[in-house]
Amino acid sequence: MAKKETNKIGLIGATSYIVGSIIGSGIFIAPKGIVEHAGSVGLSLIIWVFCALLNMITAINYIELGTSIPESGADLAYIDYMGWTPIAFSLLWLSLLIQSSSSAAVLYLTFGKYLVQALEPIVCFSDADADNASKLFGFGLLLFLTLTNMFSLQKFASRVQIVSMCSKIFATAIIIGIGFFFIIFRGATSHYSSSEIMKGSDWKPGAIVLAIYQGNWAFGGFTTLNYGSEEIQIENFRK
Repeated sequence: MAKKETNKIGLIGATSYIVGSIIGSGIFIAPKGIVEHAGSVGLSLIIWVFCALLNMITAINYIELGTSIPESGADLAYIDYMGWTPIAFSLLWLSLLIQSSSSAAVLYLTFGKYLVQALEPIVCFSDADADNASKLFGFGLLLFLTLTNMFSLQKFASRVQIVSMCSKIFATAIIIGIGFFFIIFRGATSHYSSSEIMKGSDWKPGAIVLAIYQGNWAFGGFTTLNYGSEEIQIENFRK
């Protein structure tokens, strides 16, 4: 087993955890949900900007809390710091049982579905086999990440996160590049004209709230590192 002082993640590993968590499956799924609830391209863009600003402000607060109270546990540590231990304990358990487990299930099932779709040109899956295969791949990823975190964070978990971050950035760059190709070279700008950009907007409060929820889910993940603050080995931690 690695020594405790060497079994930590550095600046690059810590950064990859944050970037890799934010650029997760949400960024690839949320656009569809936002457009469906918003009803138009214009309103969707407004919601994207609003969610970005909201999450940026929240992230700044988490940065301040994480550097001022460098204890693992995120919400649990910060609420407990105020002396509200029962509330912190209840929040942690509700998060683990409902929020975290549900989010994890969506993430791993999404990974499985992406992998099955990538393999379709090679392997012909029936509907039942595709569903089972996506669940199997998702569970396999969960098991793999669990095993890597049981060993050295510096040698295994940190490097896995760096590779994952680079892969996600590369995939996002490809999607953005294809989008610009269709807009610039194919002239696919009909939905961005002044007469069409706000056409079909759904201004119902329920629809807007659901669209904002999708956007917030896409930007989520900036709290990941706060749950393991004590596992970070950086000389100037606050900087």
